[in-house]
Amino acid sequence: MKGGAGAPAADGAHGYNYSNDADVNNYVADFDDDHDDGGFGDDFGGDFGGGMDNDFSQDGGSLELIDEPTKVAKIDIHFERVAKKLDVKALKGAMWGRLQDEKACDAEGRQKFTELLEDIPKIVPEEMCSSISVPFCFICLLHLANEKTLELTDCSSLDQLAIKLDA
Repeated sequence: MKGGAGAPAADGAHGYNYSNDADVNNYVADFDDDHDDGGFGDDFGGDFGGGMDNDFSQDGGSLELIDEPTKVAKIDIHFERVAKKLDVKALKGAMWGRLQDEKACDAEGRQKFTELLEDIPKIVPEEMCSSISVPFCFICLLHLANEKTLELTDCSSLDQLAIKLDA
């Protein structure tokens, strides 16, 4: 039985002749689905192609594709591979002690956040200094502001944060 179902065709395909007249001439059989199974009937009239011209014939077709988006150069971002361990309670205690120092306040009783950051290495143990960062200090300052009712205000140039103890 030559070319039967399941038998490979001459071109190596599995029993289907891709160069038959129906496929070459874009023939579509008249399919009549009169089953009332809740599906779409022939009278649906919808455009399943999304409004595009679906002519994919071998004579050129009219397929319009968009250009590939521009790619951004790979940026290496340094990040720590090991989580830092920091005694937040000790850092908050050191910061609170520094904030209570009246000598560090200006005439209005305010202290600058950058000056507090400069004094951190002087007031914490040396082994803690390698783990301390500006974000850790800012988070601790926010905790202290909540616990001790500190007043945090920005300067007019928005490059400084002023801290004042609520009296």
